[in-house]
Amino acid sequence: MNTPIPKLPKINDKERTPLVGVLLEIIAKQSEEIDKLEQKILKLKGETTKPKISPSQMDKNTDPNVDEKTRKPRGPMRSKTEDLRIDEIVDIRPDNIPEGAEFKGYREVVIQDIVIKSFNTCYKLAQYRLSDGSYLSGKLPEHLQGCHFGSDLIRLIQYQNHYQLVTQPLLLDFLHDLGVEISAGQVNKFLNLDIEVFHQEKEEILAAGLKSSSYIHTDDTTARHNGKNGNRSPTAYSLSC
Repeated sequence: MNTPIPKLPKINDKERTPLVGVLLEIIAKQSEEIDKLEQKILKLKGETTKPKISPSQMDKNTDPNVDEKTRKPRGPMRSKTEDLRIDEIVDIRPDNIPEGAEFKGYREVVIQDIVIKSFNTCYKLAQYRLSDGSYLSGKLPEHLQGCHFGSDLIRLIQYQNHYQLVTQPLLLDFLHDLGVEISAGQVNKFLNLDIEVFHQEKEEILAAGLKSSSYIHTDDTTARHNGKNGNRSPTAYSLSC
């Protein structure tokens, strides 16, 4: 029958003399060695060893063995919303303010939200008739000339398709739900704006690769025929440098 190990009573800091401190340290080291030997015996017997569980951190700040002088002081509390841009300020007063109540300022509560809606602008271009019968008219900003859709809307379409992988039909439904009058062809046009520069870059990369490489590695596998794949293996073609 195993004899239960008595638990040490809690010793206050006033009663913790240097001798008591040394004895407690010796007891702790011996307990650790005994635990290691017990785990080794269980392992040799093929029995399950006791799992290693890290001590709880809940009482970390109340540990009497931790010296308050060595503990790092906490920095000042920082608001998570202090760097946010505030778009609207709403002043809310209590419903019933008793007579004689003294106003003591505000308690600020920042609510984060997002607004997704169509934003339509009507540009009124002033027109003047000159003495020779011709007309002088105001001009749209340069980035709006030749297009009835703003740059932010075009960037949204391109971002949703290229980065979020939203298909064109779903993107078109999304824009229609926002009240944007746009066709599928116009969406496709915005998604293919200025792609010539990418084709040109691809051709330049291919030319540079052919110029700097001593061979070309190609997949010369034949196509399927009568339900069977071809047996040719990839082939490397050497180039004369």
